[in-house]
Amino acid sequence: MKFKKPNSRQLSWIATISAVLSPLVLYLIGFYDPPDVDGYVCGLYILGPLFMTFFLVGVLGVIGLLAGIKNYRNRPGQKTLPHKVELLAHFIPLALVAAFIVMIFVG
Repeated sequence: MKFKKPNSRQLSWIATISAVLSPLVLYLIGFYDPPDVDGYVCGLYILGPLFMTFFLVGVLGVIGLLAGIKNYRNRPGQKTLPHKVELLAHFIPLALVAAFIVMIFVG
């Protein structure tokens, strides 16, 4: 069975959708649940998984955006508004990570 190599448009959408859905999937499988302890639990246990998730979102977002830019530049003909909106959609995960970083450092 031969597998086709995905083109840059498919790769960009796969990476962008993975970047958006990965925090939801990690939340649903209980990745952020506190350890089993009795009494009060400090919230610091969540920082490691949270930072790892946003690092993952950032990496997948960069891959999606770069593949989208490559696809946009290699597309023949005039670049229409839907093509520009598609490229903007690949920027959403990076905007979320940037907002998270600003909230952490600025407060």
